[in-house]
Amino acid sequence: MKKATFITTLQKFAEQCNIPLSELHVSHGGSLLMLGLKDHTNDIDVTVKEEVFEFFDKALPASSKIPLVNNRHLITVSQDIDIHLAEDAAAWDNLEVDESGIHYRGVDRTIYDYETLGRPTDKQKLDKLMKLKADSNLAPIQVIPMKIIEALAAEAKVKNLSIDDYVLEIINARNTNQKFEEFMTQQIEFNKKLLEALNTSKDTSKNTFDVETEVIDCFSTRAATKLNAEGIQTVNDLINYDLDILCRVPGVGPRALVEIESFLIKHGFISEPLKRL
Repeated sequence: MKKATFITTLQKFAEQCNIPLSELHVSHGGSLLMLGLKDHTNDIDVTVKEEVFEFFDKALPASSKIPLVNNRHLITVSQDIDIHLAEDAAAWDNLEVDESGIHYRGVDRTIYDYETLGRPTDKQKLDKLMKLKADSNLAPIQVIPMKIIEALAAEAKVKNLSIDDYVLEIINARNTNQKFEEFMTQQIEFNKKLLEALNTSKDTSKNTFDVETEVIDCFSTRAATKLNAEGIQTVNDLINYDLDILCRVPGVGPRALVEIESFLIKHGFISEPLKRL
């Protein structure tokens, strides 16, 4: 069944049995479906509270009960739904909630569930879960507009503070959470080089840089390699390249872009940050 049918089926089950959606959650294949790691599932594994499980355990025949490990069993309550008790109390912790009200186990717990099963056939599922976890841990890097950075620098100077300390002072004053503090600190480091380059370029009256210098001598190996792949071997090649589309070059990410534009601004080849599409 597809996600929409999955959700509708579970909602109807909860309604017919008079069970609040918060009192049950899905796991395994259902979690993969809700996490967007598969587009359909054959049935629904539902974890329920003990009183619900005991009700069905007494009401349904033995033929509906399927043995599991550790003296546990699940109960087939319909063609599409199997219910079981939680493997441990922690299974109810940190559940994700879909906008439909469906509760499901998140990435970490689902990884644990499949690793506990130890089935070779689940390797592909685990690989997808691991990739999703790794991707979700990558904080999106966005460049703060230079006007904001320059305004922060001016205000910090008045207070006789570094930009970093000033921003942290603002964060603490607003009682902002730790994740945002980490994000802002990252942005400050990300933009500091560009701000320094802008300040330096203001004092540069004439550019005397040798444009025949190879880019490998000006930038990090990673950035230079990506530029070389575009046929950009020297600084002269770079400044004659369409810089407005530099951000589209494969492999030239936000960090490489800041590195390149800092260099170009510092040496007077451009006067404003590069475009970001």
